[in-house]
Amino acid sequence: MKEFQVKKSDTILLYGAAYAGRELLYSIQSLGYKISAFLDKRAQNIKEVEGIKVYEPKQYKENRKEALVIITTGNPISVANYLYSLHFEKIVYCVDFPHGKLSEPTAQIGKAYESLMRGQDFSSPIPLYVPEIMDKRFTDGAFIFQEHQRVTAFVPTDLLFDEDKGEWEHIYVKYGELLNYLKAFDGNISNIIDTMNLFTTNTEIEKLLGGSYMMSREERCSYTQDQLNRLHRKLYNGMEWFIQNPVSLTFIKGKFLIQKKDLFQIFFLLSKGFVRIPALLSKGDYDNWINEGSLHEAVTYAKTHDLPTSYTLLEHPNFYSFPAARDVFGNTRSIRICEYLSKSNIKISGSKLIDIGSYYGFFSRFFARMGAIVTSVEFHKDAYQMGVFLNKLLHLECIETICMDGQHLQREKEFDLTLMLTVLYWHLDTPPGINLIKAVDHMTKKFLLWESGDEPEREKRFIFNHSSFRTYDKICETVGTGKVRELGVFTK
Repeated sequence: MKEFQVKKSDTILLYGAAYAGRELLYSIQSLGYKISAFLDKRAQNIKEVEGIKVYEPKQYKENRKEALVIITTGNPISVANYLYSLHFEKIVYCVDFPHGKLSEPTAQIGKAYESLMRGQDFSSPIPLYVPEIMDKRFTDGAFIFQEHQRVTAFVPTDLLFDEDKGEWEHIYVKYGELLNYLKAFDGNISNIIDTMNLFTTNTEIEKLLGGSYMMSREERCSYTQDQLNRLHRKLYNGMEWFIQNPVSLTFIKGKFLIQKKDLFQIFFLLSKGFVRIPALLSKGDYDNWINEGSLHEAVTYAKTHDLPTSYTLLEHPNFYSFPAARDVFGNTRSIRICEYLSKSNIKISGSKLIDIGSYYGFFSRFFARMGAIVTSVEFHKDAYQMGVFLNKLLHLECIETICMDGQHLQREKEFDLTLMLTVLYWHLDTPPGINLIKAVDHMTKKFLLWESGDEPEREKRFIFNHSSFRTYDKICETVGTGKVRELGVFTK
């Protein structure tokens, strides 16, 4: 195993010129090391950080074999392999990898990064990078075990639906109040009394909770608390009981059909922050979900491109280890959006929807499963192409996909609902920003589902000043990529 020792005189580069890179810059400088440059695929827009020049990796012309690159982004394995293909060999990154035991070289690289994060020096030699674990990152992360023709696996709750008389409805929309009811017992929502009162008058709750007769409020609370205590005791010892007693699901047209008898268990785990839960599937349904015929091209593209971190957990088993910056537990944006749709009686099925800045297409697929006719728009070419592969892999080729800048869209009053999540804040008070919100206004019939940057009030004023949207409903505050944001809906 070839190793190298870092010296104060070495050429040191930081990959990633966003907030994490800037924070690590100060830490490394405080140890007496000099950062020669940043590497970032957005170098043309960023240009420099704290007076230090930013290069696209392919444009860096100095001795790549001798330069040490420290990766600060959330998808280090993909980045490391990309840098290795450009002949960088000295690479350090954060190791956070769940599949099996780490090799000794990988563990040493991770320890070097951890030392930096603690403000400590490079105290021991570091191995040269060897691209040895990329294949493991894209192995099946859902599979638990198979018995006869039945598979037990972790399934995303974002894919769970109920069906009644041919109507498919996401469990977040149809049963979202049940989630809040269970959270009330832990004090995890602010309106506990209102929630309890709501379920006092809900005559369907006994069916959902498994009760066999009409209960008084006191009986219902006592019954619910007993059931929660039982599951709490099981969860205290880990997930083993839930794996041995999984919920039952059926895979139909890219989504999973639940059984109502499992609702309590599903929403108990959701209330505890689990967004992937143990489920029992037929082997045929599992194979259909894996979709081996389309898997290779999607995985190959992910392996061979320097793809940025996702902003949501990706919903295919072979992409479970793809790093996500947001929506990895608890009250995800999809849950909060569905709660709003339910309370506002906004019907998604059959509506036309456009997702601007769709990235890898997660929300485009989420709404397509709910029955919307979806157009997905992404400017970043690699993210767009990865989204196309994921749509095919997850049986959602019906989504129209467009690779272009949203400000140039010209589709007059075509869409009932527009999604624009964490897009506009990059362009406030600029001609591209004005063009973008005017394009959104031009093509949207009624609703704009929006998430801000870290200046929501300024962004809301900008939208009202440059569009015909007239009212606004706040859904909630959100936190993502180091920013406190706001999620809400504009209406004409």
